[in-house]
Amino acid sequence: WAYHGCGHSDVTILEESTLDCLLCGTQITDERDGQIYATLLIGWQCWMARNLNFGLRINGAFEQTDDQIEEKYCYLNLESNCGIYGGLYQWDELMQYVTNEGAQGLCPPGFHIPTDAEYTTLNTFLGG
Repeated sequence: WAYHGCGHSDVTILEESTLDCLLCGTQITDERDGQIYATLLIGWQCWMARNLNFGLRINGAFEQTDDQIEEKYCYLNLESNCGIYGGLYQWDELMQYVTNEGAQGLCPPGFHIPTDAEYTTLNTFLGG
């Protein structure tokens, strides 16, 4: 139950779960598509060691849209280039059409789009 000055709520059963702990420096497997990403500890922050490559490749002549399909571009419209360089995303698509800093966006579970403060911390640690 939840209580406050106006009364209490109906009984509700809450379930909690957590993601498995990530040991930075190991590999993670993106459950959505089986892609494997190494992780790297830089300072006290854990980063993916290569660019994200998640989503359905669309031709670069088309806009990525809020259509419930995770979309990416590949350099020169070649799928093989996504394997080399990672996917290319328009900002709104990468963020999954939310505006709050630190959103998960298209990142694998346990990761999020870095905030400006996180980039600043990384930049400072690496010497500016």
